[in-house]
Amino acid sequence: KNTDTNVDGKSVDINGNAGTYEFATISLEYQINDFASDGYNLLAYGGYGTRTSYLDTTYGDNLNHAGELVKIGLRYDSEFAQYNSNLFTTIEYRHYFDTDDINPGNDEGTSFDIINISGALIWTTNSSLHPVVEVMYSTDLNNYHAFSIAPELIYSMNSAIDLKLGTPIGISSDADKYGVRF
Repeated sequence: KNTDTNVDGKSVDINGNAGTYEFATISLEYQINDFASDGYNLLAYGGYGTRTSYLDTTYGDNLNHAGELVKIGLRYDSEFAQYNSNLFTTIEYRHYFDTDDINPGNDEGTSFDIINISGALIWTTNSSLHPVVEVMYSTDLNNYHAFSIAPELIYSMNSAIDLKLGTPIGISSDADKYGVRF
């Protein structure tokens, strides 16, 4: 992430790995429906995460983003034959707590909630490369509204391993301006 922002009225460049709200997370997933018997996949998941690294700034403050999160979500995917593709969607609720300076409401609270919604179309090809377009929206339902679009490419190494490379591009002012996902 590389973002220009203001802290105490001073312009600050922020650099580091991962997005501000992306903590290292352990999740458990449960498959509710599967494609073989239902024609689509649906799974529920939950997890716990914590911040593991710091972001560097030009202001002399680590903006260390201490904190923890718990999350629950649903993930759905199915064939989207009309466009020779697969549709993937996710809706996720995250509760952050014991945070220091990442509350999107810009208040002094150390806990807050975020809802993430995403959808992606993955085009079916006759090769191991699959183009993807993903749309992502995150909100705290009040002050924070991050909307991004990400062109991506998936390389299927074999039936068990896929590699994905993409570049999210922020559409709204709260979203990261640009980035790289691998």
